[in-house]
Amino acid sequence: MDCLRYLLNLLADGHRFTIYYNSDHCIGVSETKIFDFNNQFKKAFLQGLCDMYLPLTICHEKETVKRIFNLDEQYSKLIDEYYGSK
Repeated sequence: MDCLRYLLNLLADGHRFTIYYNSDHCIGVSETKIFDFNNQFKKAFLQGLCDMYLPLTICHEKETVKRIFNLDEQYSKLIDEYYGSK
């Protein structure tokens, strides 16, 4: 499991948020919560080491995301749905 698959599973379960990416880590941000796999963002934030996060849809095309994260068919479908909703 990695940060993007973690977020895609949450989206499949009905959670709604925007995925942000900093070329190393993905987080999900809703109006009330930050979804953060293994608390990597939170740990970096507390240490003052957070790099700039941008919406994933601005950082990469969906086909590029599929390649970077080596997404299988199931997760590719979820990323297609996510990009289609933005």
